[in-house]
Amino acid sequence: DAVRKFYRNEGYYLAEVVNETKSLDSNRIAVVFKVKENEKVKIRAIEFEGNQAFSDGSLRGEMNAKPKSFLRSGAFKRDQFDEDKDKIIEYYRKRGYIDAAITYDSVIVDADGKGLLLKLLVNEGTRYHYGDVTFTGNSIYKTELLTDQLKFKRGDVYDTEKFEETVT
Repeated sequence: DAVRKFYRNEGYYLAEVVNETKSLDSNRIAVVFKVKENEKVKIRAIEFEGNQAFSDGSLRGEMNAKPKSFLRSGAFKRDQFDEDKDKIIEYYRKRGYIDAAITYDSVIVDADGKGLLLKLLVNEGTRYHYGDVTFTGNSIYKTELLTDQLKFKRGDVYDTEKFEETVT
């Protein structure tokens, strides 16, 4: 199972792994793994469900994984797919959707065994805006001067990067 999982993570969804044991003597055995790698399965399509604020194309644009085309290999790697999901969530958070999450994903091998369909179910949540900002305990600098240091204004769409820059 670990060897099969490794091959799947590298895009070889059709890899076949069979193990055999042979007795060498009374206290030793040999384990032989027979691997038939078959072809690497390529991404044929990436679909999103639940996204209303941003198009499938916008979300796909945030991903490194791309469907196979004339200029793209369509290679699939599970760790890259996991990173892509994080990028999509960050894309939402930079645009005010703090609670955005990918609630489900699946990797489906086509019936012919040559292509993959990646499906992601997105829960966008509510879009947030900045409200009032107050300062307390500031005796050296006036509130107006500190307010000028903020990277955002009341009513702006919440942006995680601008907030972090301000805090830093």
